Amino acid sequence: MLDNPLSPDLSAMRTSLAASMLSVVQWNSNRKVQNIRIFEVGRVFWDKQKGLPDEPVHVCMMVTGKRNVPHWDVASEGLDFFDIKGMAEVVLDRFALDKVETVPYDDAGTLFDTNQSGTLLANKTPIGVCGAVSQKVLDHYDIREPVWMCRFDCTVLFNTTPSRKTYQVRPKYPAVERDLAVVVTEDVTHQMIVSEIQACCGELLESVDLFDIYRGDQVAAGKKSMAYALRFRSDEQTLTDNEVSSLQDQVLHRLMKQYQAELRS
Repeated sequence: MLDNPLSPDLSAMRTSLAASMLSVVQWNSNRKVQNIRIFEVGRVFWDKQKGLPDEPVHVCMMVTGKRNVPHWDVASEGLDFFDIKGMAEVVLDRFALDKVETVPYDDAGTLFDTNQSGTLLANKTPIGVCGAVSQKVLDHYDIREPVWMCRFDCTVLFNTTPSRKTYQVRPKYPAVERDLAVVVTEDVTHQMIVSEIQACCGELLESVDLFDIYRGDQVAAGKKSMAYALRFRSDEQTLTDNEVSSLQDQVLHRLMKQYQAELRS
């Protein structure tokens, strides 16, 4: 607390950038500004019990509203978790960070909705959080639309960033693409499947992308179908169909063993 604040509502040093940004969202929402995209870079203050507080620099991004401008030919859709996650990944890509993954966020605090939020990891190091602001917080600010937020600790971000960027030559040999759809139980996450695929295929796996999730009559209750596009490439030779088929079979058997996955026909 400050001994001589400018006003009563500025008597405490902030521990998060979220409060000031939510006030901006509230002010604009009350004036019918619906599609809001804002960010802030600033210091927060954490009590150390003894001595002066820590003063880390945080970056915070906050968005609310529609993903696109309404148009007669395009349906207007609201923002969701994957929008703020994508924005966060763009930031991390600018810092040349690889092996970025998102794991469930389990903090007991009230700022984020833990069912719609995730912790961002870079090389297994927690580097930020992104997700939905909790309904309790939105009610406090009288904000009626969902708000999505991402925050980074700049100290952790800079310490995790490699000291120099590395570049790769353009590939000499063609890629081979295969699709794989597996049926798993609801508790199996996208990241769990991707981790197993990467561990199985190693450097021959150039990319893996989830392009469909299906729940319905063709899948048993309590299960879901997840379809992935796998891209394989070797730096030394053109991969044959047999080599790629063998890798795909290894992936399937690994998923069957780890998560009792079933191949969806």
